[in-house]
Amino acid sequence: MSNSTGSEDPTDEAEAIWKCLEEAVKRFNKSIDQETLLRPRKKNSKRGPAASERAITHRLALYLELVLRERKRVTDKTLLVVDCEYNRHGGALKTLAAEGELSAIVKKARTRQNDELNDDGYYVFSVAPDIVVHERGHDKRNRLIIEVKKATTLKRLGMTR
Repeated sequence: MSNSTGSEDPTDEAEAIWKCLEEAVKRFNKSIDQETLLRPRKKNSKRGPAASERAITHRLALYLELVLRERKRVTDKTLLVVDCEYNRHGGALKTLAAEGELSAIVKKARTRQNDELNDDGYYVFSVAPDIVVHERGHDKRNRLIIEVKKATTLKRLGMTR
């Protein structure tokens, strides 16, 4: 069952981690965090606006790690970890390549734009996933990458859910 040895079937491991995510979302939605972090913004609310994306994803990551630890997929001795806003790839920035058709979405979502394709015809941009379940230091053992966008952000970018 150890995630760091690679002895488990990748399909079984992916399914197990997905089930852990589903359980984490259920826990988040049943918790006080759901009400206090996801509350819609009200103009005259004395309790303030809805929380930031970082606050929401941090709490979801906490629930995800709790479930992964309960299932012994993450321990203090395994290489598998849950990180938020992780942007390292060894000593460099973590990057992602998007095909030409996806470039419009990437350009809309980024503040800095690089219109040049790499040698393989992809747009390359730095990434910092909101939540990632992985082994640090390389991309060969990424298990789950989560990017969260609030509805207000999607509206601002002209995207729909």
